[in-house]
Amino acid sequence: MANSPFSILALAVCANLAALAGGDLAFLNPSNRLSSTVIKDNRVDFIGGGNARRSEINVTVWPRDKVFLDVGGDVFLWGPVWDYVEIYLNAKTISVPPGSTFEDIQAIREKLALVLASKVAKMYLPAALLAHKARSIGLKESDSKLDKASLAEQYIMSFPEKHRKNVRERLFCPGGYYTHCLDTMIMGDAYREVVLKPQVKVSDEDVTARIRSVEEKNVAATNDNAVLRASISAMRADIVAGKLDFSEAARRYSECDSAESGGYWGCFDPDDNNLLPEIRAVVFNLPTNTISEVVETPESYHIFRVLDPSEKLPQGMDEDDEDEEDEDEDEEDESVDGPSSRIRLCHIMLEKRKLKKVPTREEAYRRLFDKRLAELVLDVSKKLLDEIPVTCALPDFKERFKKAPLDRDAKRNRLKAEAAARKEKTK
Repeated sequence: MANSPFSILALAVCANLAALAGGDLAFLNPSNRLSSTVIKDNRVDFIGGGNARRSEINVTVWPRDKVFLDVGGDVFLWGPVWDYVEIYLNAKTISVPPGSTFEDIQAIREKLALVLASKVAKMYLPAALLAHKARSIGLKESDSKLDKASLAEQYIMSFPEKHRKNVRERLFCPGGYYTHCLDTMIMGDAYREVVLKPQVKVSDEDVTARIRSVEEKNVAATNDNAVLRASISAMRADIVAGKLDFSEAARRYSECDSAESGGYWGCFDPDDNNLLPEIRAVVFNLPTNTISEVVETPESYHIFRVLDPSEKLPQGMDEDDEDEEDEDEDEEDESVDGPSSRIRLCHIMLEKRKLKKVPTREEAYRRLFDKRLAELVLDVSKKLLDEIPVTCALPDFKERFKKAPLDRDAKRNRLKAEAAARKEKTK
């Protein structure tokens, strides 16, 4: 039997910082100068300019005694949830578009608070439903395989060090967010261990098929990489022959963000740790306006061009985009050591298809078991919604939860679509 942590229920109390955050999230006061970086991994897609639309629901003004979730009498008040949301938001920093007002920042804060509250509800609900079912059939906390003390320490350590004391005092106090969640999680895990695990079956044929699938995908990825290598080699030949402009090729085919700037990647010096050794070995020995051979790194294929210092940047980039501090450093370098060794680099990049590690039979069994168990947990949770009364302060939450596919399915479909788009782009 697999003995991995109860991932679906663990998410309910951990709120997976890596998945929710992605970028820093703290809020700037009105006097701060605002940067131009927008939020990426939080999926806050409403920031399209200087003004941020306010959410229809502003959870930041909810009273602490408001019922956030009620799962068959297991009442989760908004107060403990808000303690978590507030600490989490203030533990991170956020960048907002230039020209944003303090009111815009408040609107962003309201939106992120709603995003986090929705995540909490989505992750807590399966645990609460299974816990309710576990109590109804007489299970006890001792039936769970999870260790409450180690889990508590794990969640505390997931916050930055300067916030851990506050987390202990506010989230692990009697009735606090994690105190409530851990109790529910342990009982939910008991139901998983006693009732659901025995229903999951993985045969030897399933394990063999899993291993074979990984091997076949690696063969396909290797073949795809060979096609990508041939494609970028042909692209280089056309550029060298004058049949294709480097900047235009970058805009059309490069899979780096620099494609929008005609492949302009920035200024680099020989000691720059941002460049991989395979790249450093080539670009600092490359004459200006010369097209490099194809450079292969563990994850990508590149061709490079070093701009002459007097050459204008590719269309789409302005000289003002050059880092002023770097220019000052260049002047210092020239005054002390002669001409600067920094280069202005353009590139075209195609991302290689990744090869997966072929699992052992034991690893393949565990992964299949965990996958099927997670699917069973979610399926049972959705069915329990029809027999256990559930109310949530977020409108239409139950309906959205029942319709939502497994996160990994959505991710898999998205990755397939992106891969298909890349293939179409390189044709």
